[in-house]
Amino acid sequence: MTSIIKSKDFKEMIYLILQKPYTEPLFQKDLEKVRSITLQSSKLSGEKTDIILSEIALCENIEDLLICGFEIDEDFLDVINELSKLKVLQFSECTFFSQKKLRTFMNMLVLDRCENLGIAVGNSRKIRIIGQNRSLIDLNDLGELNNVEELYLNSLDIFNISKVRELSGLRMLDLSGSSIDDADSIAQLPIKTKLSTKYLIS
Repeated sequence: MTSIIKSKDFKEMIYLILQKPYTEPLFQKDLEKVRSITLQSSKLSGEKTDIILSEIALCENIEDLLICGFEIDEDFLDVINELSKLKVLQFSECTFFSQKKLRTFMNMLVLDRCENLGIAVGNSRKIRIIGQNRSLIDLNDLGELNNVEELYLNSLDIFNISKVRELSGLRMLDLSGSSIDDADSIAQLPIKTKLSTKYLIS
């Protein structure tokens, strides 16, 4: 019987998640049981994995997805947008090559030490962006953030921080480890704000 999944690495991952014997075939009903997946571009040995992007969408009930070390292009985002039940999406050390909007509405989106964050990330209640060595970020590059209620911007040098004043639904702003270009623009915000004592970009 031909397997529903062609990628050897992805297949092994599914077997482990489901704790199903390798001697048994995988069916679509098996993939529908998968709720959480971590996708790594490389193995511990440094060898690239053979993950086929379109196969991720076969696990249509995924709620929690962690993507590590991939180049994120338009095709990749198209696959993610098919995951209508996605609640938590995290990109770690990924590089973005597309500004296509993430259509899937999520509870939380995490961008951890990623590059080229020119994507619209507004379809999330919580957004966490973590920089590396005080990465530069311009909030205007992120597109609309209309749905965000909690915004975590950590270890970043942030420009156009005044954009947060436009976020009518924002209830909490965490700027731990970050510097901002305009302290006055957030000083009177009627929300819970966390930042360090030294936070102005010189």
